[in-house]
Amino acid sequence: MEKLFEGVSTLHYGRVGSREEVPVSSLEGPGKVLGLYFSAHWCPPCNLFTPELVGWYNRLRTSGKDIQVVFISFDNNEEDYEEHFSTMDWLGLPFKHREIKANLVRKYKISGVPSLILINAHTSSLISKDGRYYVLNDREGDGFPWTPETLEVCLSSGFLEDKEGLDLSWVDIKDSLKVLGLFFSAQWCQPCQSFTSQLISFYEKMKKKFPSQFEVIFVSSDLEESTFKEYALKMPWITVPFKDQKCQKLRQIYNISDIPTLVIVNPQSGDVITDNGRTMVTIDPNGMEFPWYPKPLEVLDEASINIVNDNVSLVLFTDGSPDQVQMALTLLSPVAEENFKNNSGRDDKDTIKFFYSNDSDLSASLREEILKIPEVFPLLALVDIPSQRKYVCDTNNINEETIASLLSSFNSNTVQWSKLN
Repeated sequence: MEKLFEGVSTLHYGRVGSREEVPVSSLEGPGKVLGLYFSAHWCPPCNLFTPELVGWYNRLRTSGKDIQVVFISFDNNEEDYEEHFSTMDWLGLPFKHREIKANLVRKYKISGVPSLILINAHTSSLISKDGRYYVLNDREGDGFPWTPETLEVCLSSGFLEDKEGLDLSWVDIKDSLKVLGLFFSAQWCQPCQSFTSQLISFYEKMKKKFPSQFEVIFVSSDLEESTFKEYALKMPWITVPFKDQKCQKLRQIYNISDIPTLVIVNPQSGDVITDNGRTMVTIDPNGMEFPWYPKPLEVLDEASINIVNDNVSLVLFTDGSPDQVQMALTLLSPVAEENFKNNSGRDDKDTIKFFYSNDSDLSASLREEILKIPEVFPLLALVDIPSQRKYVCDTNNINEETIASLLSSFNSNTVQWSKLN
């Protein structure tokens, strides 16, 4: 817990004038659940949901559930923060700690409010990014502490269905699999319909290459069984039966909030290889780099831009000439590979990603429209889109020392950031 609030030893509790300071360390412990509540006074949906959360929180606390919530403010000023916080019965991160808020937004990919993240307060592991689901669907906390199932446990319960609609056991197919695609989709979703055709073509190509090593499972969000069956009939892969509990459990395990989504996972461990399968199928339809394992160093392109959008990224912009591209590879490859090795298994949001650019429209768009930095190459920058900030090196003489110095500043939290836009 202390790492989540690094640099802060206490949190607020209570109103101004009778405020208490509660140690961050008190949040930790076996059996405890922590909710991070991202909200704002100016947000009408937040003002509607907050009373629901207050009632739920107090019911669970009264019944002995060891849950705590911390308010993370999206308010524009401290006055609005205090007014909104006065409607809550839990702890609050002091408004002045904007850097902590920015780190949490980046770590949990918060794209809007209200948002409730549930965390195991003993291990700091994520329980769910959709805590609102539990507020609305487990009103008495009967499922507390909502420990997520593993992929293995989830898929092993009950049956799946093959493309003919016959029962299929996960146990019978899993041992030969090396790559599994989980396709979250629905018949009523027009983008899903469009992507399904692409995915069918891709699937058929990959099954020819890897007949027993690759499979896709359709996880439906359909509302009617008739439309589910109509949609599933078009698909050549396995499906989770209609309204089966595995659908919701898989959405929770992989924190699915949008469809269509294609998550590529290791079927033996359940670990995510990439949650960007939809984009990858589109830009790599022949699967030349399938299954798209993460790389220490990426070129800035359509495949990697989602990584930039979600993480702190070090980008070395070049003019695309062979000499500058080779310079970027020579300078960045050793440090990127070392970083990749050292951070293997860590939460992606706690690490920095490495990129180099060529002379592409996408690179120019990021540089000119988002970062608003000049067309001078080579150019080294830190890009933190989730926290809406950037740092641009003031020298074009990029070398090992320049990169090492920038990374040292990042690791010691001494980067002199400036705001995007």
